[in-house]
Amino acid sequence: MRRTLLLMAMWACGLGILVGSTALSRAQEGGAKPAPVLSTAGGMRDALLQIPAGQHIELTLANGKAYAGQLGTVGAHTMIVTKLSGKDFYDALIRIDDVSSIELRVR
Repeated sequence: MRRTLLLMAMWACGLGILVGSTALSRAQEGGAKPAPVLSTAGGMRDALLQIPAGQHIELTLANGKAYAGQLGTVGAHTMIVTKLSGKDFYDALIRIDDVSSIELRVR
């Protein structure tokens, strides 16, 4: 009797692990965003277009000023950075030609 209960408990535990790992793998497949990629092919605008909107980025301009926030839209000559770090309720419109560097977390 004890052996049967022990086997049933082990079976239930194994089933729980299997169901949990299957749900986790499905969540990772469907819900996980692909990591953004920086590329040297093309110009600064091309690199910005490869980054998904909403990704946290840090920009340094030619004059040394730095901006950190979420990437908004990227236009032909300008871009929007939303939710600026350290400034509540602020967004910035930045000329793409003024951007010297882009930093973002890729791993």
